[in-house]
Amino acid sequence: MFTSGSDSRNSVIGSRFIVGSALVLVASSMLKLAHPGPILTYLSSMGFEGTDVYLIAVIELVTAALLLLPRTRALGVLMATAYLGGAVAAHIAIHRFTTDDPFVAFMALHTHIGTLEPGVLLGALWFGVWLSQRPARGLATTQTVPAATGTRPAKTQQTVQPLTGSRHLVTRPAANPVTEIR
Repeated sequence: MFTSGSDSRNSVIGSRFIVGSALVLVASSMLKLAHPGPILTYLSSMGFEGTDVYLIAVIELVTAALLLLPRTRALGVLMATAYLGGAVAAHIAIHRFTTDDPFVAFMALHTHIGTLEPGVLLGALWFGVWLSQRPARGLATTQTVPAATGTRPAKTQQTVQPLTGSRHLVTRPAANPVTEIR
């Protein structure tokens, strides 16, 4: 049976995956803002030039900021999913031979390789979300606890609130057939 310690550990590890994914987005946006030649060549082979590169960098920064703030994390996951899904689609659909750069030519012929980076990042992000929101098994079971008075035990159910992770006991008193008839 899992304990609250494993719940906490899952949440911490899941949060680390989410923060790690956000930091990868920050690093990617910083590279796009710095405008190094190889990145511009690669992006221009897919049709992203000039201010488009800045727009992509800003979208990555906003998404990373939303992922890093716990209150906006759900919106950040939604935005990251849309953005990285679009990146996968762009890598599959759009590659032009506009240069003699061997890397761009290789990526144009092997579009599935370009989908690995955004696909792995998206998988890591969703794994972190799953891990941080996963309730421990065995906590939502019904246990019989002897009642303080009477002969029938009260049913006690321990539940976990999914967003906060706090636990509380829900106790239903035993039905008394004498008082129910009256």
